[in-house]
Amino acid sequence: MWSWVGSSFVLCLSISIYAEEPGRKDGELTDAKAILQRVAEALKSTPMVSYRAEYKVTGWATAFVPNMEGPVVIGKPSELKIQRYHCQLKVQKEGSSDVREFAAGSDGENFFIVDPNTKTVHEDIDPGVLGANGWAISQIMIPEFGAPDALDELLKSAKVEIKGKKKIGEEDCVEVRIQDDAPQDAVWAVSEKDFLPRRITAVFKNGQGVESTADLILHDFKVNPTSAKSPFALVVPEGYKKTDDFAP
Repeated sequence: MWSWVGSSFVLCLSISIYAEEPGRKDGELTDAKAILQRVAEALKSTPMVSYRAEYKVTGWATAFVPNMEGPVVIGKPSELKIQRYHCQLKVQKEGSSDVREFAAGSDGENFFIVDPNTKTVHEDIDPGVLGANGWAISQIMIPEFGAPDALDELLKSAKVEIKGKKKIGEEDCVEVRIQDDAPQDAVWAVSEKDFLPRRITAVFKNGQGVESTADLILHDFKVNPTSAKSPFALVVPEGYKKTDDFAP
């Protein structure tokens, strides 16, 4: 599930009130498709963001999917169409005392993962070098940031419906359901200040139709954070060995 929006989803967003804005009538949000267009434009025009990811699973999926948290930086894709990112994650299954920690990222060309348990840095041009942790990374990433085609397919084909309003942290949000052909829904919370997401909830159903959810909450969200050095460059910790072997 690399893309949070490549399937049908429920979108939560909030937008400052301007009566003449697309998607509004008499100061109220009324046109869900126009709102989605504003979200797409905001994602495309944002070159870099940082946040502290909190990924929490509920329901039957807790038996299979772990909870995760940690800082994330995402930059726009490189000329090779590879997302730039860096994250430091703690991964823990519900009810377990075992915590797996690692750092991972891409500079837009190579992918890497830093494993403190083995004191090994795995780096290669193939994303397979991330090993089994690649799935966990995909859950806390939002690749639509800075992407020139963000939400384009959904804007062409999805059914969009406003569901209501909700406050996410300090942000006022409006819920919008978007239905596509895939069996998964998602919930986005987008700030009224910048139209960018602050929370995404994926909704899954098992064979019996029972729902389970996975929440990705974006804490300490910043647009274009400043840094003296590239946040996407690999830094090999002292005492670690470096290899192009794939991580387990």
